[in-house]
Amino acid sequence: MAICLIRGLCFNSQLHVRSWAVMLQQRVMYQRFNSQLRVRSWVEPLVSPLSF
Repeated sequence: MAICLIRGLCFNSQLHVRSWAVMLQQRVMYQRFNSQLRVRSWVEPLVSPLSF
């Protein structure tokens, strides 16, 4: 019984850690994407007059 409980807790914590890692990864990717979009929105008005 106790072994089952400990095993279940270990499995749950692994799942928890994995879901946290996925969330962090998605957040980092989202922030990186946002910063790229922000840089692009800053750069495009500066570059578009030069390209014409």
